[in-house]
Amino acid sequence: MKKNTLLFLLKLTSFWFWVNFLWGAMLSIVIPSQVNFIVGNSAKSSALGTVLSIGAVVAMFTQPLFGSLSDRCNLRLGRRRPFVIFGGLMCLIPLGMMAFTKSFVLYCVGFLLLQLFANIATAGFQGLIPDTVSEKERGTAASFMGGMTFLGTIAGILISGSFADSHQYPVIYLAIAVLLVLCMIITVLGVKESPYEKHEPFQLKKFIRTFYINPHEHPDFVWMLVSTFFIMLGFYLLFFYQQYYISDVLGSKQPATDTTLVSTIIIIGAAVVSVLAGKFSDKLGRKAIVAMSVFCMAVMALALALHATFVAILILAMVFGFGYGGYTSVQWALVTDILPGADDSAKDLGIWGISSTLPQVIGPMIGGAMIAAYKTTNIFYGYRLMYILVIASLAAGGLMVYKIKNAR
Repeated sequence: MKKNTLLFLLKLTSFWFWVNFLWGAMLSIVIPSQVNFIVGNSAKSSALGTVLSIGAVVAMFTQPLFGSLSDRCNLRLGRRRPFVIFGGLMCLIPLGMMAFTKSFVLYCVGFLLLQLFANIATAGFQGLIPDTVSEKERGTAASFMGGMTFLGTIAGILISGSFADSHQYPVIYLAIAVLLVLCMIITVLGVKESPYEKHEPFQLKKFIRTFYINPHEHPDFVWMLVSTFFIMLGFYLLFFYQQYYISDVLGSKQPATDTTLVSTIIIIGAAVVSVLAGKFSDKLGRKAIVAMSVFCMAVMALALALHATFVAILILAMVFGFGYGGYTSVQWALVTDILPGADDSAKDLGIWGISSTLPQVIGPMIGGAMIAAYKTTNIFYGYRLMYILVIASLAAGGLMVYKIKNAR
């Protein structure tokens, strides 16, 4: 495998920019704002939990399934790019649905389809990295992935935040759709694949068995799954409900705009640390970076549990960003180092994706229930209970990463 240029890595990770633009805009700004607009203030917490959970259920099964199918795709275009193209283009349908509907049911259906098609594209895309990047260059590639994560997320937050409070949702969805087409073209045309040479007959039982990861044969990968689950559960519980906290607890009249400011500071902090974390991980080890990262994220959760002011949130957002940036910058390199098999990399990354997606199913249901339970008494206690769970979950994930033996 030849050495890749920086231009190639930019082309490779261009689609990842759009993926993070999409979810940065949707999860922190658009969906909470639009759900509140559709169902009203009294039902927003449980409704948000419903939307996010049903979408995450679809995503949880889509990535490993289509990742495995891409592992065995023998089209002339390659194993991965056909899934990126199909999934990407099909995303345009639910984006159009969600832009204009005022029906909560249709909004849920649109988000379900968006999760389905976006994760089909993502499943194919993730396989491009181990296919085209050598082991020696994966640290560099992980840095590019981290950079695109932060740039895409902050761009999505800034653009969507400027329109969400005024309910100009079609403008946001149009920006997402245009960027999708541009980034997909750059990656698909910029990355060349060789056709898959193995032509094995499809056997359903054998296909299903590939999804089983033997914990005795691959303990590091299993511990990575468990650690990721707890860290991301804490992250999503905090991330999904920050707009409602700013509205319900702090009484903001422009919660989407204020959330945009908080999220922007988080991403700036994350971007700063991501540049340095890769180098420090070579000296300190990736597990140490993960442990320090979850501690930084837990600090903000503790402050929120103690009823932080908006000024304090802005200051602590930078600390949270340091943690998020450190974790994101090393997780790709860590997981690609311990994948069970090279031939099934997209499937294995899809299984790893479940450990990030399952918290999106469970987290909104738990968080929504906790907040709704106190909405007629003192809603802050619901948020406090949720943030205590965030702290416990982050701590568990940070400790479990030390169970991974064959990684520094």
